[in-house]
Amino acid sequence: MNIEHKTERTGAFVSLVFGYSVVSLLYQNSASFGMNAFFGKAILSLIQAYCFNWIYFDVDGSFHHVHAIRRHAISASLWINAHLPFIMGFTISGAALSRLVVAHDSPNTDPHKLTEMYEERSEEELMYGWRWFYCGGLAVAFIFMALISATHIHTPLPTQRIEKRYRLAFRIAIAIAWLCLPIATELNSLELIGTTSSMTVLALAFDIYGMSCKEESFWGGEECKYECATLSRTSTMVGSEKGDEKQGDIINHLPKAQF
Repeated sequence: MNIEHKTERTGAFVSLVFGYSVVSLLYQNSASFGMNAFFGKAILSLIQAYCFNWIYFDVDGSFHHVHAIRRHAISASLWINAHLPFIMGFTISGAALSRLVVAHDSPNTDPHKLTEMYEERSEEELMYGWRWFYCGGLAVAFIFMALISATHIHTPLPTQRIEKRYRLAFRIAIAIAWLCLPIATELNSLELIGTTSSMTVLALAFDIYGMSCKEESFWGGEECKYECATLSRTSTMVGSEKGDEKQGDIINHLPKAQF
């Protein structure tokens, strides 16, 4: 198996799934001034999809010390198969999102300001099943995205603020909270999307903060006292007693890698 090809194709397919969620939140507004709750729900959903993309590709997809496929047969199998429920969950939530965006159960959502096709799809009271599809799908996607990240051995950053295991545990806690959201039937569609979007942004911010170097300012402006950039293996030249140089053994200066 060509590992680079496999990861590239999988990443391309995940990008298509993220793109589907963006397409699902599109709607047509017939109002002369379109700044209403429909627009707000669409913007929040777009932010949420962008955060998922950021976490998958830039947080979990970088600083690989050992990729899951190279690590072990079990980790490779988990990485490949975990993408199925991850993609299925996100697709289900995207399908439900298309109904949540055009629902008129919140203030400033006049269905007559939508075009005829979307007005027919607009619901005054959000069905219980849509809540479970949306929140449950996001929760499943977030849990399996954490599992995908756990299969890699990421390059350990010696001075990072929060270890990877705690950051993944925080994601799972958020996913559990999402599973409980459908029970809160008093939440309208705007409040529901706003809650999940804000928690997604919180998870991303927690990851970014946790991966930063604790020896430097979070906002930059000064160099880290510890050489965090020296994350690759270095080779040394071991000289003989006579002074003749020869290629020495590769020494790994990194601390114990994180799961």
